[in-house]
Amino acid sequence: MSHSSKARFITLAELCEMLDISKSRFYALQKKGIFPAPQRAGNRPVFDQSLSQQCVEIVRSRVGLNGEPVLFNRKAVEQPSRTRPDSAKGKHDDMIAALQSLGVTATADQVAAALKTLPNAGAGMEEPEKIRAVFLHLRKAAG
Repeated sequence: MSHSSKARFITLAELCEMLDISKSRFYALQKKGIFPAPQRAGNRPVFDQSLSQQCVEIVRSRVGLNGEPVLFNRKAVEQPSRTRPDSAKGKHDDMIAALQSLGVTATADQVAAALKTLPNAGAGMEEPEKIRAVFLHLRKAAG
């Protein structure tokens, strides 16, 4: 087996996925001399380990082959949504803000307790109606 047959080649698509950039962005930067030109396997652009490592280093260092600085935008990674328990901070922020505008200071736990006193915990009620009911409950509890 020759040395070249042992070499692992990756496609442009694989390289771009690894670098977290699009193919069009790669070609635009290659045209500017930032990235090296790929080798060819027939009509397909491919990269051996040396070329792909060179590209990884360019992204890491943010300095192209031509010595020019280059910036790469990262795609936003979608974070899995996490559900919070009823007493978690932020659960009733809108309700707390509405109550503060009415002159009542309340915690998330107080709002949760007040909501539990409503039929179906306020489910199906219009928001202004719910705010009024919680407001009255908290004023009565304080008073």
